[in-house]
Amino acid sequence: MWSNEFERRAAEMRQRNERDRMAPRLGHEHLRIAEVAGPNVALERHYSVQDVGDLWRLSKNTVARLFRDEPGVLKIAREQSRRGRRSYTTLRIPESVVQRVHRRLSAPERCGGR
Repeated sequence: MWSNEFERRAAEMRQRNERDRMAPRLGHEHLRIAEVAGPNVALERHYSVQDVGDLWRLSKNTVARLFRDEPGVLKIAREQSRRGRRSYTTLRIPESVVQRVHRRLSAPERCGGR
């Protein structure tokens, strides 16, 4: 018999696999956005997850989840993890991306499809 816990884990694994399949495409999207934005993005202030968490009074996990798949965020990671150890990814978030996400999150909900 399948338990609810097993079904939940299977659903999470399917989502993770789908994200892994999408990752290369998202990577290309990041490059395209960087080409459009030009060199100014490289020179603007970049925030760590902790910095944004302190500014917005949110946990690091919440901030990482908000910005993980956001175009324009720098993802710094090792090519391979060390002998079965978990790999870590460092996020650096440009100021323009922080502002874009803030505008999106604070935008009033549209009512009645207007």
